[in-house]
Amino acid sequence: MRPICTLVGIALGALAALPAGAQTLLGYQRTAAGDWVCGGVGTEERRQMRALEAEANATLLFVAGRRGGYLAEVAVELRRAGAGEASSLAFTAEGPMCALRLEPGSWRVRARHAGETRERSLRVPAAGRQPARAVFVFPAQPWDGVWASPEEKRSGRE
Repeated sequence: MRPICTLVGIALGALAALPAGAQTLLGYQRTAAGDWVCGGVGTEERRQMRALEAEANATLLFVAGRRGGYLAEVAVELRRAGAGEASSLAFTAEGPMCALRLEPGSWRVRARHAGETRERSLRVPAAGRQPARAVFVFPAQPWDGVWASPEEKRSGRE
């Protein structure tokens, strides 16, 4: 019984040693229709997203208003032109930047935030070429706290 207690104590000590704001590593979510990763809330996540974009053949960016404040919690739907349900993808972007690895071809992207919908066509190239990029601009919301992260909004520190 003593060795198990020691291992549990070591594990708890290691967790306690992590800084309070320790970031998690971002990674691609894999689906049959394509792979995606979203993030970019905070300096470390933006750095990780820029590195992950190097593997992508498409990127999305979500901003609010003329100042271009980053948005999170955007509902995203992608559908490949001329393909069935197997070539569709839906997720919630937890950060303003998304990197995608999709089949080359024409895709339709729909993004929804705060009751507003934006749509774009995206021509996704084969690997090794310049990624397709789409920017979605939504109206600034008075409660948005343009520079506040979702965590800051929830805690009222905007």
